[in-house]
Amino acid sequence: MVLDPADGRVIGSFDPEWTVSAFAKRLHGSQLLGSAGRIAVELAACWTLVMLLSGTLLWVGTRRAQGSGLLPDFRKPGRARWRDVHAGAGLGMGALAGFLVLTGLPWAIIEGDLVRKAVTALEIGYAGADIAPATSAPQSHHGEHAGWTMQGQPIPASADPHAMHRHGAGSAMSGKAAEPAVIDTIVSAARARGIAPGFALSIPTDPAAAIEADVYPARPEDQRVMYFDRHSGALIKDVGYGDYGWGARAVETGVQIHMGRHFGWANQYLMLLAFILPVFGASLVAVFLIERLVARHVHTGSGSL
Repeated sequence: MVLDPADGRVIGSFDPEWTVSAFAKRLHGSQLLGSAGRIAVELAACWTLVMLLSGTLLWVGTRRAQGSGLLPDFRKPGRARWRDVHAGAGLGMGALAGFLVLTGLPWAIIEGDLVRKAVTALEIGYAGADIAPATSAPQSHHGEHAGWTMQGQPIPASADPHAMHRHGAGSAMSGKAAEPAVIDTIVSAARARGIAPGFALSIPTDPAAAIEADVYPARPEDQRVMYFDRHSGALIKDVGYGDYGWGARAVETGVQIHMGRHFGWANQYLMLLAFILPVFGASLVAVFLIERLVARHVHTGSGSL
């Protein structure tokens, strides 16, 4: 629902699951086939890595056997020179495709879980073990507003409102009637601490869990997740990019580049190039094969077009 910030009046509504961007995301990640589609996409990505790595090793071995370097030799005559240029361009395109696959796998079902466990075990992710979770099971954050590092992290518990009342905190800190005022307090506190515009506020259904303010901007350095006590509005934890280990930072930066968000239009054009080059290469192969078939058909004298 879309609300007027001045008076809270509802001025519109839409289902975010049925937007064009949501449809494109489902198509990109699962081919609209759910978990089975995500696994199929992940399997195709893994085999792409195998093909890229094995093809590169074979190409490097061939170049060494020929006594050639890794860069194209423009001194070669005719078709040999263009074959060299083609191989060099293929190597660059393969590197770009490999980057896209590697930066996409952290969001995959199987490899994503393995990467997260490895980053945690090596202590190069986010060390959030000092937060007391509201429940024994990790809670999911907003997919659109929390980065890969904070996905699935446990939500801290709010203070016991009855204990606060017994210690003289006042009845305004307990009960649902104070919730709107607490929300205003949390929003003001998040903005005062410098959270980027466009942040989301999440109120978990678990009455013991803290309220979460998080933002997922284009620059991973601006990522923030803040937890506030749902009864008093007091800050419990403020997590930012500076709290991540180098492994989590690498994943977050790679994901933003993968999505074309990290360095503006240049990033988007670079990722577009990764799509255009294979399509252009495939079309050239198709045109070449068609010309060969037409030439052979005419040469044998079996007819003409």
